[in-house]
Amino acid sequence: MSNQFVILQEAITTVYDRTVRKVTERIQSDNNEDTSLLLMSHGDDIDLLAAIRSNSRLEDFETSLELAVSNCFRQHQLLIACVEKFAATYSYGFMTQLLSSMAAICVVMVQVSQDASSFKSIRLVTSLAFFAAMIIQLAIQCFTASELTYQAGRVSEAIMQCKWERMPSRLRRMLVIAMIMKAAYSYYAVLSQKQV
Repeated sequence: MSNQFVILQEAITTVYDRTVRKVTERIQSDNNEDTSLLLMSHGDDIDLLAAIRSNSRLEDFETSLELAVSNCFRQHQLLIACVEKFAATYSYGFMTQLLSSMAAICVVMVQVSQDASSFKSIRLVTSLAFFAAMIIQLAIQCFTASELTYQAGRVSEAIMQCKWERMPSRLRRMLVIAMIMKAAYSYYAVLSQKQV
């Protein structure tokens, strides 16, 4: 799931550039040699946007950009829904596993402290191996949960890096609302878990 959030971040960050290239490719495919030469001579996206404007494709560009941003928002909503379903499905299982692993670690530590007098004991070696396995099991769960939380939180950073300043004002408002909603949802999620 955290990798899906990384893919979403990349999609959001590159949404403007991908849309500019997509529209310029459409212009080039119109078989207009003058337009193709004009587009080939422009290097960066600001010049490409000027070429799009000069070819009366600005409305097409804005429509394509809005569609691409909307697709990113839909993907984000789908990921959030998947994470919520996953949490609802496995939360009791993970909690049971966490508690049983912690209890097993405590029992093993008591056993290790009793067997520590003879370092050559097979019982000591097996207890330490079991202890290491329990710690690794918990570490894997904690690491993946932490990584998922971290990558989900970076979505708003990706919005800040998506060249929003070059987008039409209507899309800028959508992006600001998306960042505000992300922050509000994060606060809600934290506060809802702190209920007494």
